[in-house]
Amino acid sequence: MRIIKNCCSEHNISTARAIQIGTLNYYRENDSKFIVDPQEGFGFHTFRSEDKKIIFQEKDATALSQGMIVGGRIVINPGGKFSGALWSPNVYIFCCSYVEYPSKELADSFGYDSYYEIADPDMFMRKVQEGFTGRVRLRLANIRTVEVMHIHGPVRYQEIREHLHSSECSLSDLMIRNLFTKPKVSPIHSDINFAENQEYRFAWIFLEEETKRILEVEDAPILILNVEAIRQACSY
Repeated sequence: MRIIKNCCSEHNISTARAIQIGTLNYYRENDSKFIVDPQEGFGFHTFRSEDKKIIFQEKDATALSQGMIVGGRIVINPGGKFSGALWSPNVYIFCCSYVEYPSKELADSFGYDSYYEIADPDMFMRKVQEGFTGRVRLRLANIRTVEVMHIHGPVRYQEIREHLHSSECSLSDLMIRNLFTKPKVSPIHSDINFAENQEYRFAWIFLEEETKRILEVEDAPILILNVEAIRQACSY
């Protein structure tokens, strides 16, 4: 299987002067019916305790209950269950396809006239990050000490955005699960089959160094200019 970016010819990494990195909110509010997903990064999580308690501390409990629980933990005793909804914060993402046989015909089927391969995904993420300086826009601009977490992998498609768990999970783990799960069919355009995209996703997640909380970025995509370095991770 190969990681392929289907694109317009002017955006092909072989000749482009910049590469655009999108955000969750960009795809939540996009004008194109082929990619818009207003629930991008959303998930509904159900926890069933089997033989030991599942405990969420206050900040995680509040997030999972959408702010309804304040000043307390969530404790799920053996035999019990709890369900909660969770939105992932706005982070930077780059969307590709994961296919065995890339072709011009496949690119055409998605409305593009070109494509290139990301041959080394780890290098790709590092090289893109090297171009973040002066480009990244965090909502909380006063935070100076951050870490960047790199995650990439194929998107999982399922009928509904529900996840079942039998043990305790960190809030970050749940948010990442949301990032890499999509419905098979667009929730607002029933004629659009998301699963046909065979999406492979890259996510750059900014963490506050001390608390490890995920930091939201501003909505607009950013243009990364160190394309020559990024090309080292690509084939075209």
